[in-house]
Amino acid sequence: MNNFLRVLIIEDSERDADLILSTLERAGYATVGQRVENAAEMDEAIEKQHWDIVISDFRMPQFDAFAALRLLQQKDCDIPFIVVSGNIAEDTAVSVMKAGVHDYVTKDSLGRLVPAVRRELADSEVRRKNRMAEEALRESEERYRSIIENIPDVFYRTDEHGMIIMASPSATRLLGFESLEEILGMPAVSLWADPQEHSEMLRRLDKHGIIRDFEAVIKKKDGSPRFVSVTSTFWKDRNGSIVGVEGLIRDITDRKQAEEERIRMVTAIEQSAEAILIVDTNWIIHYVNAAFESMSGYDRRDAIGRHMGFLKSGTHNEEFYRNIKQTLSKGAVWSGRLTNRKKDGTFYETEVTGSPVRNQAGQIINYVSVHRDITRQVKLENHLRQAQKMEAIGTLAGGIAHDFNNILSAIMGYTELAVLKLPDRSPVIRDLQQVLDAGRRASDLVKQILAVSRQTQQGKKPVEVALI
Repeated sequence: MNNFLRVLIIEDSERDADLILSTLERAGYATVGQRVENAAEMDEAIEKQHWDIVISDFRMPQFDAFAALRLLQQKDCDIPFIVVSGNIAEDTAVSVMKAGVHDYVTKDSLGRLVPAVRRELADSEVRRKNRMAEEALRESEERYRSIIENIPDVFYRTDEHGMIIMASPSATRLLGFESLEEILGMPAVSLWADPQEHSEMLRRLDKHGIIRDFEAVIKKKDGSPRFVSVTSTFWKDRNGSIVGVEGLIRDITDRKQAEEERIRMVTAIEQSAEAILIVDTNWIIHYVNAAFESMSGYDRRDAIGRHMGFLKSGTHNEEFYRNIKQTLSKGAVWSGRLTNRKKDGTFYETEVTGSPVRNQAGQIINYVSVHRDITRQVKLENHLRQAQKMEAIGTLAGGIAHDFNNILSAIMGYTELAVLKLPDRSPVIRDLQQVLDAGRRASDLVKQILAVSRQTQQGKKPVEVALI
């Protein structure tokens, strides 16, 4: 027991005040007392410090117990108030008790004072604790109400029949109703797009006593669906009996749509015919798709976590790669052709577009590149260039052959004329015949050149396969 006691005594007799204090001290109280005898002194004493108990005479020349009690009540002070006075009429004693005095003790029976003080101090402590509990309850209710009214999630409660008896204001936004009154009284199952999902939730709740993050689809007032995550438990009364269900409903529509979009993107990337690589700013591979595996021969487990340099073929010099890095690190897009090495050591050529990837702060955190295999295309281009080169050579050779053929025709023509003009036995004819033979061989050569250059049709004749 706390024996320290601050006593405010309203008494015009100093002797009677001392008697009261000594009575309390003999009972074991360590008292601190102050005597006042009018309203001004009492008001000043109350303002200066807190008092544990007020003991007042009933009537004094400038003051009385009724006036003292009213002043105490005006100050909103819940302090035990005991009247200690001479004999007063019974109806007067009843009046002061009805006015709010806690007890009445006559001066000729101060033996009753100590029990009265103890009782009133105990009652005062009970009242103080009750006030604190009530205040804590009010604050808790205010916090609870504030949370319920402001949380973005929907708090709900149903009775034992599954009817909605409570919902937070956010329910109107989620469900598309104008007011809570439209929602209250509705069967909770009517808001579920699939009643079987509601039954499954209740089954799990009955089995485990609580469910967390149960995903379902509910219907808005207009019938449109919303994806939600439900966390619920049983609502019980003071006796522990189940009287309903309560919990939180969180709208996860945006998250589900984002997940579906991500799945579509991942599926599209995985099924792309072009190889797609994602690397960090240190050129360490973080992701490759299936097309990269078939294009390079490397399994993604072999590639992820490695520096991209293991694909180098040695075809490009370091300046070439530095240019790529500088372009991308500046936030620009790089496009060009790369020759890389497959796992089996063969080369493959790709047409590449590389782009930087930024975070929300605008910082470059990754690079993504799209590689289109053009190895076959490059081979076809080389064949085409070779064919064009051969065609140019053939055209040149054909032109030369035509010119040479013209010159050769003149030589042979004039040689034949010279033979005709000579006597039959002229020794010069033999020499000119050699010129004609050489001219015919040269003519055959011109025909072959023209055939190669495809400027004349080759003569075709049947042959016997056995002879070949």
